[in-house]
Amino acid sequence: MAFFALDPNTLNLKHIDWFQEHRIEQGLCAVCGTKMEIRAAHTPNTATHFWHGRNINCLTITKNRVRYEQLASSEYDDEQALILRAQVRHNLYEVYLTFHALSDVGKWQEFKDALYLADQMNIWRYKGLTQAFVPYILVTFVDLFLQKNNPHFRKTDFFFILSPLIRTLDQLWNNTTQAKRSIIKMSSDFNVIDIINIPDDIMPLRRPSWFDNSMKNLLV
Repeated sequence: MAFFALDPNTLNLKHIDWFQEHRIEQGLCAVCGTKMEIRAAHTPNTATHFWHGRNINCLTITKNRVRYEQLASSEYDDEQALILRAQVRHNLYEVYLTFHALSDVGKWQEFKDALYLADQMNIWRYKGLTQAFVPYILVTFVDLFLQKNNPHFRKTDFFFILSPLIRTLDQLWNNTTQAKRSIIKMSSDFNVIDIINIPDDIMPLRRPSWFDNSMKNLLV
């Protein structure tokens, strides 16, 4: 069930309680943009939630989840592959720290497994791919980041998805669709947690959310 949606006026992500408090009856799905209605507001034993409607092919619906390790590219560049692979190897610590921040203190093994999949796919030859995108793609290769693996930093189990408009992985960066240059953080019950834009470079390093939250309590 979906409990978060975009406010149609501001496009800010809000909980369903906020919509009810402001008497707004519809919200926009943060993934597919569909108008969603509030359901079960007066139904016993059913949590109030947003409803997509029938026959909607949205990635927030469990059966529609895409496995990104299966996505190919529309074009390939073997010369680029040699350069990019060497660049990522040289800056592997920075790539890992970005992965670590995105995944709420991701484990080294999670990073290794994702990197192994990337190598098996040889994403380095996906034409136009740059180092900045690599850690953001790697987190989509992890099936589920488990809270129990890091209970102090993870509030729930979660995973990452891309825009539903993306049919080949290079559409994330080649501007051939209306897909946004971002990844979407989803809870295991398919609620949108966050929408994360992909920067032009991995430097400066992305700060993990726990660090930003901790800074609020520091007198500096």
